[in-house]
Amino acid sequence: MRNTATGALYRFALNTDPRQWAPGKATTVSQTVSLPADMPNGNYAAMLNLPDPESTLRSRPEYAIQLANTGIWESSTGLNDLFHSVDVERRSRHDLERAAHAEQQELRLR
Repeated sequence: MRNTATGALYRFALNTDPRQWAPGKATTVSQTVSLPADMPNGNYAAMLNLPDPESTLRSRPEYAIQLANTGIWESSTGLNDLFHSVDVERRSRHDLERAAHAEQQELRLR
């Protein structure tokens, strides 16, 4: 995920094998990830990086897999832009409990 304001990248390993993705078919990857503690609130672009598995080539974008979709490849980074975004908003446990209580109160009033 790339912060749309700062450009900071946060990487998460996915439990999927792109070698199993069939050409011409849509592939849905659904996974829950834990956000790092230092990840600030903000809007993040969903990016997909499929680097070469060889350790000496892994950081070289020209060896990453480029998806066939038009307009998503970033040759300078080796990232595929999925054109989806995620808003991250961290809340304290107290804020979450207060919001849940307020929602329960609202449901009782209806």
